[in-house]
Amino acid sequence: MLLAATACLPSFPDDECYADVDCPSDLVCSAENRCIQLMMRRDGGVLDGSTRDAGRRDSGVIRDAGPDRDGGPRDAGVDRDGGPRDAGFDLRISDAMLDFGLRTTACPGATQRLTLENRGAMTARVDGIQLTNGTSTEYTFMAPAPPFNLPSQQARTIDVTYAPTNVGLDEGGLQIRYANSMGTIEVALSGEGQNAAQITETFTASAGPLDVLFAVDSAAMMGMSQAYLAGRMVFTLSLLDIAGWNYNIAVTTLDTTASGAAGTFVSSPTVITPTTPNRQNQLEASLLVGETGPAERRGFEAVELALTSPLIDGPNAGFLRAEAPLLVIFVSADDDESTQSPAAHLTFLENLKAATMQPVLVNTITPTSFACTLDGNATGFEGVDYIDIATMSGGVVSNMCGNDWDDAVTTFPPPTARLTYPLADTPVGGVVTVEVDMTPVPSNGGANWTYDAVDNEVVFTEAAAPATGASVTISYEPDC
Repeated sequence: MLLAATACLPSFPDDECYADVDCPSDLVCSAENRCIQLMMRRDGGVLDGSTRDAGRRDSGVIRDAGPDRDGGPRDAGVDRDGGPRDAGFDLRISDAMLDFGLRTTACPGATQRLTLENRGAMTARVDGIQLTNGTSTEYTFMAPAPPFNLPSQQARTIDVTYAPTNVGLDEGGLQIRYANSMGTIEVALSGEGQNAAQITETFTASAGPLDVLFAVDSAAMMGMSQAYLAGRMVFTLSLLDIAGWNYNIAVTTLDTTASGAAGTFVSSPTVITPTTPNRQNQLEASLLVGETGPAERRGFEAVELALTSPLIDGPNAGFLRAEAPLLVIFVSADDDESTQSPAAHLTFLENLKAATMQPVLVNTITPTSFACTLDGNATGFEGVDYIDIATMSGGVVSNMCGNDWDDAVTTFPPPTARLTYPLADTPVGGVVTVEVDMTPVPSNGGANWTYDAVDNEVVFTEAAAPATGASVTISYEPDC
C-alpha cells in the first residue's frame, strides 16, 4: 500500500499513551503510559497543562528528571512530551542513502529495502514516514501506516521504489519522525533517468581481491610496539586504496591458549573491507591486541587455526576468498614455537590457494638480531622462523627494533586484475559491446571476454584483463 501523509489516531491500545493527545479529551496520560482521569491537587485544584509541564504531581516527584517510584533512575522510555528519555530507545536505519543509479524510463521501477530497527530498551512510537519536500514524485514507498509502536529489539521494513518518467537526475529524501516528532531520521535518495534505448556503464579497472591477515604478538611489554604498528596503517590503507585492491583485512594474535584468541579474528568488524565505515580507525584499534598473551609465541599454529575449520566456516567466515592472493604479516618480539616448521607452514598457506593458483606472500616484523631493545625498553629476540618463512615466500622483513616497518606493511603480492564487471540491467539477448580506454574489444569467441547470463556480468579472461586504472565501458540495450 502506497502511503500519503495523513492525520491518524494512535494505533496502540485504547488505554495506552505517550502524551495527552493520545487520550480522549477528558483523560490525561499518566507516568505509566495509561489514560487516566485528571488528578486533583492537594489544595483541591486540578492539575492543568502548565502544572504538568512543570514536572510535579501530587506526590511531589519530578516526572521528567527525578527518581522513579522504586527509587531507580528513569533511564528509558519516552517522556510525556514525546521526547526520548535517557536513550531509552535507539532507532537505527539500515542505510543513510539509497542510490538507484541509471534507470531507463521505459523499464519498471527499481525497489530497495530499508530496515528500521529499535535497538534500545523501550518501545518507541513512529509518528510519520514521508518523502521530504522537493523529492521527485518518481520515488514512492511502502511502509507500515504510522503512527505505530516499534518495540525494543524489533524492526520494520520500508520499500522505496524509483521509476523515472523522464531523463535527468532525481534526488530527494525519506523522513521518519518518532517520539512526537522530537526525533527524525532521514535517508537520502538518488537516481537518474534515461530515455536512450542503450545503457552505457563505465568502470575503472582495479587491482582485484586481496586477503590480508595480521598475526600480532600479545605478550607483555608489546603495547608500544602495537601502537607503532597501528600508526603505520594510514600508509597500508592508502596504498591499497590507490591500487584499487578489493581487500579483506583481519587480525588475530599469536596466543593459542584456551584464554587467548586461538586463531579467532579479534578485528572489529571481523573482516575490514574498503566499504567498512571508519576503516582506518577500526583497523588501528584492532591491532591493539593487549599484553596478556604468553611468552611462548605460536604464530604458525594460530594462523592455521584461523584459516581452517571450524573457525573459517564459523567466526572467521567471509575472510578467505579462493580468487584472492593471500598476504600474512607476522608481528612478533621473539621466535615462533609452533610445532610446524617454516617450510611446512608455507606449504599449508600455498595449498589454500592451489586450486586457483593465487600467490601467497608472508611479511614479518621481528627483531633481526639475537637481542635488541624494543619501544618501551622491552627486550626482543631474533624471530628466526618468522624471518625464514618471509624469505621463502619472497616477502620482506622489517626489524622490530628499528623505526622503519613500512616495507612489511606496504609490500603486497603481485596484483591480480579485476575480471568481472556486474551490470545494472539485463542486456537484450545477452548482447553487449565492450571498450577499454575507448578502444573496442571484441569477445573473439570468448578469448577476450564472455557475458555470464547467470550473474549478469561481463567476465574477462586473465590474458585480456584490463590493466589497473583502465576505463572499461560496457554498452547494451536493456531488457525490461
